[in-house]
Amino acid sequence: MKNICESIIIENTQLTKDYWKLKLEAPTIAKNAKPGQFIEIYFNNSVKIFPRPFSIAGIDENNLVLIYKIVGSQTKKMTSWKTGEQHRILGPLGNFFQINNIGTNVLVGGGVGTAPMIFLRSHLISKGLEPKYFSGARNDLEYFPEEVKNSQLFISTDDGSKGFKGNVVQHLEKEIQNFKQPINIYSCGPKKMMEALKKLGQKYKIKVQLSMETLMACGMGLCQGCAIKTYSKNGEDKISLVCKDGPIFKAEEINFHG
Repeated sequence: MKNICESIIIENTQLTKDYWKLKLEAPTIAKNAKPGQFIEIYFNNSVKIFPRPFSIAGIDENNLVLIYKIVGSQTKKMTSWKTGEQHRILGPLGNFFQINNIGTNVLVGGGVGTAPMIFLRSHLISKGLEPKYFSGARNDLEYFPEEVKNSQLFISTDDGSKGFKGNVVQHLEKEIQNFKQPINIYSCGPKKMMEALKKLGQKYKIKVQLSMETLMACGMGLCQGCAIKTYSKNGEDKISLVCKDGPIFKAEEINFHG
C-alpha cells in the first residue's frame, strides 16, 4: 500500500564523513514497510518533480530509519535538515526479501547497500534467526553496521585497513564452508559485487537474492527510467523495472552483461 505523507524529522545524525542517519516520523509507511522496500523523498515538497529513492534501513516504532551517503547536491542538502522539519515522502515501494527459515542466512552489504541489510537483519532477529553479516568497503572510512555482534559481523576492506583484506565476496567464499547448509544469501551493493555473488551462488548452488541499485525517478514504473535487462523463467531476454518488478530479484534473473 503506497502512501504519500508529510513526514517529520526526528533525527538527522552524521555517522562518518559521508554517511548520515535520518529518522522520519511516518506511522502509516512504517507500519507497512518490509525489508527490501524503499521510499521516495520529494525535495521541494512537490509531486510534480521526480523525487529520489532511499532504501529503508529500519523501523523504530512510528519512524522510518534511513542511512544515506552524500553523493550529490540533494543528499548534501539533506545534511542540513533539522529536527521538526516536514518533508513529503512516498512509500513503501517495491517488493521485499523472501525469507528462508532453514539453514544459514547470509547478508552481504556494500556501500549504501548496507541500509536494507540492516533492516533485514533486524527482521530476521525478530523471527529468532541470527544471520551472518558481511560488510565490505574500500577502506575504514566507510560506514559499518556497529550494532551487529562481532561474532556475526565479517568486515572486509579493499586496502586491508579494517578486517579482511580483499573484497566482501572473497571474504564470504573464505568463510562459506563453515556455515550450516542450506545457505541463503541476501545482498545490496555495487553492480560488480552483486555480479560476483551471482557467480558464487552458481558455483556453490546457493540461492541468492539481490536488491538492485539504480536511478528510480518516479518509484512507480511510470517514467521507465529504471529499466534493466533480465531473464524470464524460460531464460529469454526481457526488460524489468527495478522500482516495480524489484528492487529484489533472484540472482539468476539478472543479465549483468545485457
